[in-house]
Amino acid sequence: MDVTALGLAALGAFIVLAGFYLAGKVTKKLWKSLVQVFSLLLGFIALAAFPVPVETAASAGTYWLIILVVCAVVSKIFFKKKEDVSEST
Repeated sequence: MDVTALGLAALGAFIVLAGFYLAGKVTKKLWKSLVQVFSLLLGFIALAAFPVPVETAASAGTYWLIILVVCAVVSKIFFKKKEDVSEST
């Protein structure tokens, strides 16, 4: 396991997850989608922003994808959306 690749992947994943968290605070759907797409692109670009060898960059991309998939699965399992109580009555 390459520690540099894991660090880059963690940085990129943090940028993406922070962007998705901030997008949850936005009320308009268009702006929410734009924030999500921008954070995803910014997180991916963060992987390429540092001058590292090709093997490290490839490993970082793989780790980044694994981190995002694991976070998505954990989010779906543990953090379910709360339903609006006023509509159910």
